[in-house]
Amino acid sequence: MARITLKLYNNGGYSKDSLRTLALAFSSQSKTVYAPTGIQLKQNQWDSKKNIVVHHPDSAKLTIKATRMLISAQDILLRLTGGYNIPISAAQLKEMVMKELNGSDKDLHFLLPYMRMFMDTKSKKNTKQVYSSTVSRLLQYDSGAERLMFDSINPTWLRQFDKWLFEHGCPSVNARAIHMRNIRSVFNAAIDDGITQNYPFRKFKIRIEHTPNKGIGISALRKIVKLNLEGTEKCVRDCFMLSFYMMGINMADLILLDVYTNRVSYRRQKTGKLYEFALQPEAKALLYVLDLVKHYKNAHSLIIMMNRNLDSIGSLVGVENLTTYDARYTWANIAAELDIPKETIAQALGHTRPTVTDIYITFDRAKIDQANRAVIDFVLYSE
Repeated sequence: MARITLKLYNNGGYSKDSLRTLALAFSSQSKTVYAPTGIQLKQNQWDSKKNIVVHHPDSAKLTIKATRMLISAQDILLRLTGGYNIPISAAQLKEMVMKELNGSDKDLHFLLPYMRMFMDTKSKKNTKQVYSSTVSRLLQYDSGAERLMFDSINPTWLRQFDKWLFEHGCPSVNARAIHMRNIRSVFNAAIDDGITQNYPFRKFKIRIEHTPNKGIGISALRKIVKLNLEGTEKCVRDCFMLSFYMMGINMADLILLDVYTNRVSYRRQKTGKLYEFALQPEAKALLYVLDLVKHYKNAHSLIIMMNRNLDSIGSLVGVENLTTYDARYTWANIAAELDIPKETIAQALGHTRPTVTDIYITFDRAKIDQANRAVIDFVLYSE
């Protein structure tokens, strides 16, 4: 039966350091022919069982590129044969599939078709929605955007698009920056895939504005702790405080959190980073609210409910527009007031990115636990 797979074949010597070509392998009637993917790897950089690139600085990108080509080729094969075992030689199979595949590849030189394909590689629903919003904006801006080529986009085009966004319902600098970063990410991926060499962002700087520091005062937070609430408002207040006692854990992580010991360990939804800290007694006393949050299918619906009730709770203590995120800001502000080092605060909030130094130095997690303990003690026991 005709089939298409990925195979690393030798075309550059037999040394372990020799580069080999990753190719689409077209097999039929006991023969196999190859079509190069444009990816070259050493023998130990291809896992043939999992069909992934390994031990390579661009493993993820190259795996995505190879997988895209394989899936596209297999889809074409299925459409051409209808799933039946038709008599066809390996050479004929390659010719038929590659002719259509190369034709479809031409579309990838256009921004929007490539952006949709790039968007489909994202696993998170929210990420896909953000890119989809940028696609919609591009179509609103230019009726001919579907045939807008990477090579035709320059810094002037980016400035004009930014100006149009400002004039058509997107006055926020940071909101416009999201669309521009999406386009920049797509350009970076297209360059990696060899689709284009054009990079207009060398001469176009994406502007951002630093948002005003939020958070609430220590006196307001103490009043919230002491409020005599019942029912849903009590659960929402306790959920807010649980987030605070866990150094501002966000709702997306809280909704998936399971706690079995005196330490909390989870992988952040936003960054994928493993996160660990001690479960303080004040937080342990509020774990009952996890039964409430787990009734919600997603963090978005939970946040809507929380913020609606927090707005009412905030009005009782003189705080306007109290939201779930204020727990995070407030913890950070109080920690700074207590002269806790910025590095420790950043580690507690999960803001730091791994550096070369981090490979050799393990951050002392006890510092985070001590910082959290100091913040909680200051709020609850130092009046």
